[in-house]
Amino acid sequence: MPEHDHGASRIVLIPVAGSVQVRRGQDVHTLAPGSAAHLDAGERVSLANLGTEPASLVVVASPPEFAHRLAAWPIV
Repeated sequence: MPEHDHGASRIVLIPVAGSVQVRRGQDVHTLAPGSAAHLDAGERVSLANLGTEPASLVVVASPPEFAHRLAAWPIV
């Protein structure tokens, strides 16, 4: 996913398959099953699957406004 923010929503990313690179400015972290990331409201991030296998995440948004915005994003 390209760099974006989550508006007023706080986010928890929970990987369930594969691994995902999370970039927050200059900080880069790799998430794999068994780990999680917490993102503050308004924090800008980008996500990338650097592996050859598909990656899946559970994304919890509270309040849920970001989930409504995400539904309107184009599929790339």
